[in-house]
Amino acid sequence: MSLLEEKVAADARGEALTLEPAARRELARAMATLEAGYLALAADGEVSGAELDALLDSVDVVLGGALSRDALASVVDELEAALDADGLDARLAGLSLALRGEDRRRAFALASVLSLCDGETEDEELDVLGRLADALGLSEEQANQTFNELADRVDEFL
Repeated sequence: MSLLEEKVAADARGEALTLEPAARRELARAMATLEAGYLALAADGEVSGAELDALLDSVDVVLGGALSRDALASVVDELEAALDADGLDARLAGLSLALRGEDRRRAFALASVLSLCDGETEDEELDVLGRLADALGLSEEQANQTFNELADRVDEFL
């Protein structure tokens, strides 16, 4: 069972998950990476079933561990509530604290791919991607290069 699955199960039981510091950091990194992707999906105010499928498919690749649809739905509910309560700026600030080094680029890449998964990237999604790149300390050049490389790859599959 992945750390994310363990977290969801503990939350469902109303229990706190007891983790060693390294595992706690790993869970925070995984949640922050998922949140980056979620923020890109939610940029237009709606997350479709196809977008959730894309997020679910990406979990195994990006985070190295499968997540059930029910567990993902629980995580998405948590992320949606946090976004509603805190607002986008606060959530982006949290990501900048939770992610370091290559994890920042990986989170931005996930958000970029998810914004591209429906074949159209809306202005709202581009705005969130720009703000995410800023929050993660990525230069405009780094962000554009990452986005454009991934857009070319996604276009091959659409």
